[in-house]
Amino acid sequence: MTDRKYFQTKSISSSMFEHSNEMTNQLSKRKNLTQVDIIEALEKFDGHRENTAKYLGISRRTLQYKLKEMDIK
Repeated sequence: MTDRKYFQTKSISSSMFEHSNEMTNQLSKRKNLTQVDIIEALEKFDGHRENTAKYLGISRRTLQYKLKEMDIK
């Protein structure tokens, strides 16, 4: 019988979101994100769209669509 050790790893990017789970849950429960929600999230993540989308609980593609739809640059 071999003794195997398992290690649980956590990526750096996922640890960024640990403290924002409550806010993410609140935002993702909303049917429509407002322009203010999106802009504030973009500012929080210095314009990084992938992290912003994760925070908002939507896909990066959905975020891109909403940015275009709301004319946010």
